[in-house]
Amino acid sequence: MEFLLYMTTINKIVFLFFLIVTLTSCNKDESPLLLFVSPIETYYYVEPLDVLSFTINCSSQSNLKNLEINSRVKNSYTNNIIDTALNGTSFNMKFEYLTPQLINEKIIYLEFILYDADNNTMQSAKIIELKYDDILLTETAGHEMFSALSGKQDGYDLINGTPLYSAFSDSSVIHIMDVSNDTANTDSLFRKWMSPAGLNFVRFNDFDYANCTYLTMKNSYEAGIHKNFIDRLQEGDILLTKLPAYMDSTSQTLIDSSYFAIKIINIIDNNGTEFDRYIFNIKK
Repeated sequence: MEFLLYMTTINKIVFLFFLIVTLTSCNKDESPLLLFVSPIETYYYVEPLDVLSFTINCSSQSNLKNLEINSRVKNSYTNNIIDTALNGTSFNMKFEYLTPQLINEKIIYLEFILYDADNNTMQSAKIIELKYDDILLTETAGHEMFSALSGKQDGYDLINGTPLYSAFSDSSVIHIMDVSNDTANTDSLFRKWMSPAGLNFVRFNDFDYANCTYLTMKNSYEAGIHKNFIDRLQEGDILLTKLPAYMDSTSQTLIDSSYFAIKIINIIDNNGTEFDRYIFNIKK
């Protein structure tokens, strides 16, 4: 039953999308333009990082002007993949589309738009749905970050799993950093983190860290209260964060970047500041 409802929803999406394309395009019988994109299938259900190959055939009664290929996902702007100038009355090309690995939405719309010198247009479109198999995340343990007052590595690169000196590192790779701004107490950890790289944090101590998957971490982070710093840190705290999304240069789609779950295992806050530090595990 759930599968039938799912396919009904997909069919509605396909119908509405192509109705819009049809209404905004020239009528095939009246248009001096012809645009064929093969294979003729309009819906594709594929894995991330699959390559889809298309053959594009264009012709016009007058001179062709240009061909655009755009990609679009829900709640995002249109990304132009190809915008090539044309000449003559016919044009053929092969186009390969690499499906992205991770994006905010599972449905991608590919739009093919042909123009001629008389400003006539013809459009064709494909709908691509990505198969996402939820996966368990990999944990690494024993990460250390020192106090900002220690003179040691007080920042951390979550991607490479390496501690950093905040004073000598590019802020874009300092994903977390200890903050010690309590001038009245210079002998203790201030137990506050912020991110020079611009990450936000969600404290979620009820999160199922032991069994977390990509989707459970993504959904928990997106539903949480995002803060640009976390204070009053305690052993056992679980923090969720993510890197900013970025534009994939190949597929020209907005990529939903990596999520991280950080579990604080130990906070060492002895007399003096030289060896004060946090010990934590990371899942990503």
